[in-house]
Amino acid sequence: MQLSSTLKICLVGDMSVGKTCVVNRLVKDKFTEEEKATIAASFVTTTLTNNVTNKKVDVSIWAGQEKYRSMVNMYYRGSSGGVIVFDLTSKNSFLHVRSWYKDLKEAVPDVAVALIGNKSDASNFRVIQYDEAKALAEELKIDIFYEVSAKTGDNIKVVFEDLLKNMKPREKNEANYLEHHQLEDKQDQGCC
Repeated sequence: MQLSSTLKICLVGDMSVGKTCVVNRLVKDKFTEEEKATIAASFVTTTLTNNVTNKKVDVSIWAGQEKYRSMVNMYYRGSSGGVIVFDLTSKNSFLHVRSWYKDLKEAVPDVAVALIGNKSDASNFRVIQYDEAKALAEELKIDIFYEVSAKTGDNIKVVFEDLLKNMKPREKNEANYLEHHQLEDKQDQGCC
């Protein structure tokens, strides 16, 4: 398989839905129960594989705190894919999906989007049912929807494999493209 150009995927969603845990499971195949909350944004580069090629992908995690929302449009620019993450045990995170989707599509109208409900392993605490989340994905015309568990790894890889199939490469010099780098600043709040 041949390595081709770099693509950018951004993960967005409310604070404490498990975005960092999803990426850690994807990239390192590990889970940390008390992951520290992301400050502003965090970036990591990995390689995703589909049937034909390996793709180098910059994965960006946007902090879910409201104080960073004013900078979010800059963060979206250059993205080929977007993953909106909500917590199956949090009604508020689910109710905010429309807002995250609107912001993402306004910034990058042709971005490929996946919607994921994290924490499918926490069935005793679940407040969002599969049919409710699937209906929202259909309403928003999001073709890729999965319930996932960063804790167990269920459906993590398949989300990104499906997203990769729908992504179009963008010019790296697109306005305000964020180069990949890892930000180490974390707060002492757990999110997963």
